[in-house]
Amino acid sequence: MEVIESNRRSPIARRWWAEGCLLLLVLVVGSGCQEAEAPRPVRPQVPRDLELEVINADRPSTLRCSPDIRLAYKVPTDVLEAASDELREREASGCDRSFITYYLSETQPGEGAWATAEYRPELMVTLLGLTRLEERELVAQARKSRDLVGTWIDDTSFASVVTVYQDGDELIMDRLYREGGSFAIEIAATRVGNELRWEEKGGDELGHYYVINSAGNLEKRDDHGLLHRARLHRLDRDPAVVGSQVRQAQADQAKIVRQKVEKAQQGASRNRMARWTQWLDLYRDTLAPMRHSVLQLGGGSRGLNVDAVCTDLRTSMAQIPTSLRQVPEEPIDLSYLEDHLARLIDACDAERRIPIVIEARATSSEWRRIDRDIGLVSRRLRGTNR
Repeated sequence: MEVIESNRRSPIARRWWAEGCLLLLVLVVGSGCQEAEAPRPVRPQVPRDLELEVINADRPSTLRCSPDIRLAYKVPTDVLEAASDELREREASGCDRSFITYYLSETQPGEGAWATAEYRPELMVTLLGLTRLEERELVAQARKSRDLVGTWIDDTSFASVVTVYQDGDELIMDRLYREGGSFAIEIAATRVGNELRWEEKGGDELGHYYVINSAGNLEKRDDHGLLHRARLHRLDRDPAVVGSQVRQAQADQAKIVRQKVEKAQQGASRNRMARWTQWLDLYRDTLAPMRHSVLQLGGGSRGLNVDAVCTDLRTSMAQIPTSLRQVPEEPIDLSYLEDHLARLIDACDAERRIPIVIEARATSSEWRRIDRDIGLVSRRLRGTNR
């Protein structure tokens, strides 16, 4: 009886007890809900001194969703994301999909972008060139224990540091890649008029050569014009003086090199080199003019007659001989280039300016890969691999 009496409560006590339990339940559940809601990541503010220059501010309406931007300096990815959000609101508002191309101060549209930002509609930022940290590390590696002439930064899809240095009586151009590894060639200094050129020793089958422009930047060219440009980091010696110092020594060695090449071409090697040279002549005559049409389309210039360039490209594509696909040496593969060109023609047929620009730039990137493979094969056949 005493136990029953001790468990009895007055109405007021029972109400206080119930309200206390309810309050405790609310606090527990509320606390659990707050823990379940993770805070959303906040992107950093765009630095006030970061100028975002719209290169194609007068772009046609068909390219409204694809602004080209020049950056004053390199920024981290998260800052680039914040800048892209700001630019999208300002330059491409209302676009479900937009494509922003970022160039550094030394490059022009069509010469190789440093980064891209694409909304699908989610944002995806792609760094094509080197970050500031990658640049510092590669430059430090490239400048170790060498008699340097100069150092340049390639912030296109090649993403590398280029050095030219003297090794005894040789001039060497070496390229260190972000992904690791390097690619070196021996070069010879020649003069064409008042222009000092660097050409691969033994000749370049595609007619490519290098010049240093008035700003000190390293330009790769062919007979049709500029292919791409690398930004000057540091010039250690006068290239003209260095060229004259090694030119005589290179000339003395030319006879020895020719004798080695002639010996390597005896018998089956001679026939193999002949087939390769014949294919290269066909490649150069057929595709070199098309390449500059693609570069023009990738530039997205407002004054460009896109229809006329697309028409020239269609005509050239129709005239590609079947024998060009019969590449006599590995690892040359033109199928990817043809796929890119076909997609570019489709974009031309649809008269869609943004896809035209995107596909043209992708095609140019693939063309640069083929250049590298052709150089590798040619040096292998000549017996001049480094």
